[in-house]
Parts: sequence; C-alpha cells; structure tokens
Amino acid sequence: MLAIITGASSGLGKEFAIQLDKMGYETVLVARRADKLAEVKSKLTNKCFIEALDLTKKENCFALKEKYPCADVLINNAGFGKFGGICESDICTDEQMIDLNVTSLYILQKLYLEEFVKRGKGKILNVASAAAFMAGPYFALYYATKSFVLRISQAAAREAKGTGVTVSAFCPGSVETEFNAVANTVSSSKPISASNAVKYAIDKMNKGKVIIIPTLKIKAAFVMSKLMPENWLTEFSYHTQKKRFGKK
Repeated sequence: MLAIITGASSGLGKEFAIQLDKMGYETVLVARRADKLAEVKSKLTNKCFIEALDLTKKENCFALKEKYPCADVLINNAGFGKFGGICESDICTDEQMIDLNVTSLYILQKLYLEEFVKRGKGKILNVASAAAFMAGPYFALYYATKSFVLRISQAAAREAKGTGVTVSAFCPGSVETEFNAVANTVSSSKPISASNAVKYAIDKMNKGKVIIIPTLKIKAAFVMSKLMPENWLTEFSYHTQKKRFGKK
C-alpha cells in the first residue's frame, strides 16, 4: 500500500505520515524542505520516498504523478494562510496561496482520481478547514481557498460514488501546528492535537465519509453555517478575526 502526502514536512502532514506508516503504508512525503522531510522519514519504519518539490509550480504536480502513477491514498494537505486585510496583502503571496491551496490540490486530485477510478479503488483526502463554512474578513483568501477545497471534494465524491473510490474533505478548526506562525497570527480558539485530528480523519476517510469534522464545536459551527443568513455569518467571522489583531 502506498500513500502520497503533500505538506508532509510538519504539522498535519507529518502526523499523517507517522500514522499511515504505523498502519503499514509505504509513503511518499512531499514538501519543499528536504531536511524536514528527512526528519519525518527517520521516524518511519516502512519504505519512504522523499520528494522535495514546490507544488506552487504546477509542473511539479504532473511530475509527481508521472513518478508515482499508482497509489492507494492521496492526502492533499499542502497549504498555508496569511492573516490581514485584502488591501494590505502582498499580491505575490496571494498568488502563491492560490497556486498551492487551489491549483496544486485540484491537479493532484484530478490526476489521481482518474487513475483510481480506472482501477476501481483508492482514497483521496483533501485537507480543507472549518474556514470553508463561511467568508473570512481579514483571512479572506485563505477562507475562500478552503471553501474551494470543500466544494471540489464534495463534487468529486459524488462523481466517484459507486466506483470504489472515495473523496473526503477534512475540516478541522484550530490544530496544534505551525500554521498560525506562518499566517502571522494566533489561534482564535483552543487548538486540538494534530495526533487526535489525524487519527479521526483517517478513521472517517476509511469509512468513506465525505465531510470530516473532528470536534463537536466545529460540527455545531457547520450546522449554524447552514441555518444562519450569509450576512450574519460574515459579520460573525469579521468580529472573530478582528480580535486577532490585538493578540498578535
């Protein structure tokens, strides 16, 4: 069994690698930082391949599929966010976020979905976020990219229904990773451990769950997002994110 994990150098990606390795999977670890990937590999017992690739460059997505045409699981985890207003954001960073969070994820999902459907088996787990449930003033682009991840996962899951292939969207809230440090902010709520989050995600992925939400608090937020008017949700998100300015 082979699992391909993007964003595998730290955080959720690292934890996916560790837990899938314990389950007997061979792994392909993908991220930019070769030294960090080597650290993760040192913790694994099964065969592991390191691919130090920048997935914001779409040719690297195609190269990854060409090198590893057959797999059993794809964990689309690579992604990042940047906190701040739209008018103040750096356009180059914005473009990189779209390239990584949206374009690379879509390319890899498409390429492996096609392969999995041909074979009649395979699992794809796309790491979205509770941010996918609403608009996110001051975190606008990140929230928007995660909404894309959720919707493209749902659509792919329905198209793949009955083929032996599953597609899941993992939508956690705050998790104990380096995400907030990269985003230049702090968590707006108490984070859960990466280990517990990943354990839950893998269990639900194996059961074919489409939308995977690991805590009761985030499940409640998901339900409220369906019941509340959009302008109320945006207003709630605005005030929640604005509080982060005083905590930075």
